[in-house]
Amino acid sequence: MVQDTYYFASPDKSPAQMIEQFETFYGPTMERRRSGQKNGRSGGIHKQLVELANSQNKSKDAGTLIPATFMRVTVSL
Repeated sequence: MVQDTYYFASPDKSPAQMIEQFETFYGPTMERRRSGQKNGRSGGIHKQLVELANSQNKSKDAGTLIPATFMRVTVSL
């Protein structure tokens, strides 16, 4: 195992625009949005996701660069 970093990067999209893409195309985020809509809480969930993306954004311009650390596991057979 080795610690690695994936970057959610888009030079032409703001963090809020990236969250909107996740809410539209990424299954777990889509489901959470649907669940929030059923409970009347979708606006709060969206706001929290945008706040999180903004707080983690390392881009120096109008784009998005969010690092996500993970453990890369390599298996040899």
